[in-house]
Amino acid sequence: MNQSRKLAFLDTDTLISAYEDSRCKGILDHASNHDGFQLVTSITVLGETLFKAMDNSLGEGFVISAIANLNRWNVEIMFPDESVGRLCFSMSNNYDDSRMIGQKTDNVHQAYATSQDCDVFLTHDVGLTRYRIPRKLQDAKFFKPETLTPEVFWDRYLRR
Repeated sequence: MNQSRKLAFLDTDTLISAYEDSRCKGILDHASNHDGFQLVTSITVLGETLFKAMDNSLGEGFVISAIANLNRWNVEIMFPDESVGRLCFSMSNNYDDSRMIGQKTDNVHQAYATSQDCDVFLTHDVGLTRYRIPRKLQDAKFFKPETLTPEVFWDRYLRR
């Protein structure tokens, strides 16, 4: 990863929104050309995106568009490292903030972004924007990325 730029992690719903909403796509287009940010996502986000495309009958056009967007935005794909499993386990057993208990994908995506020191996590999921990382992970020097909607990201970092 190019660490001279801040890492902005794309959640599944953000990739889908970029297909359905021209404003979201425009924000990501702009972010991909911004010198201060590198767009990233995980192999698990890509898998969930494909699954949702099939489940929601988004069709082949969505899949082709998503791949084209990922390539055009020069998105770097993250693969698991040893800390992802530890983070997932801790988040799944976080009784201080129980939003991740029983989550099949959200804790995994948040774990990728946290383990790779992403600066920003882009999602429309209100539960993720409000989630508090477990104290024991903070004590181990893991910190939750700033979790924002693409629109708030635009207003805070990209608007001139």
